[in-house]
Amino acid sequence: MKIPTSTVAVCEDNETRAELYSLWLDECEVRIALTTQQARDKLDDEVAVVVLNQGFADGKAAQVLSYIREQDSVCRVIETRDRSEAFPSLGVDHNLVKPIFEDVLVEKVRTLLRRVNYQVALDRYYKMTISITTLELKSELNDKESERHEQLTELAADLQRFLSDLRAEMSEDDLRAVMQNVNIETDGNTADVPQKVGSKYRPEKCGNCGQAWDPQDSDEPGMVRLGAYVWRCKRCGDVQMYADPSHQQLSSYRK
Repeated sequence: MKIPTSTVAVCEDNETRAELYSLWLDECEVRIALTTQQARDKLDDEVAVVVLNQGFADGKAAQVLSYIREQDSVCRVIETRDRSEAFPSLGVDHNLVKPIFEDVLVEKVRTLLRRVNYQVALDRYYKMTISITTLELKSELNDKESERHEQLTELAADLQRFLSDLRAEMSEDDLRAVMQNVNIETDGNTADVPQKVGSKYRPEKCGNCGQAWDPQDSDEPGMVRLGAYVWRCKRCGDVQMYADPSHQQLSSYRK
């Protein structure tokens, strides 16, 4: 998925209503699906938010939702329904009761787009910083590795700025919702990177809320390890990445 993304899919039987939603969401790239086949054709991994009518395709909304989840776990879903209909347990991100009002729909879509963009950028940022740290642990880099390190460092700095700007627009609820879905894995070879939770590179406490990460009254640590140098605080959900102190300022590092 490209970031920033603003791709939204509207799955709605009523073409007039679907066109109205598209008009309201004119700041987004909107795709309209009126049938299940159209939904399958349009719901690719570039779609960040789906507005899904509960009665879509004669009650096949659950099938469409299942297809969305299989395609991309990052995609967020807003379900719409008539007031007389009960909410089924579809596991969507938000529910709206008809009549849908423009300001409500636009704000919900904006909120979910921010969450998707933040999650995708955060995932890519930590993958890059892990790869950067892995390169920096080597005693000497060849020309290809040095070029790769410089490219990754510049990209990581750009992502860090993007995350900082986006975070300023997000609420605490937004951030908690993102952290619940974060799943960071490294693409690089980290065979030489310390893997123990008690690594000397791991902070003693959360830099955001101050929660101690070493066990106190229990044997359970106060954080979850997400990668070689990446941890998430169990109390506030803040994700932190720390390497060897001599390599913590990755964005300003120059070989």
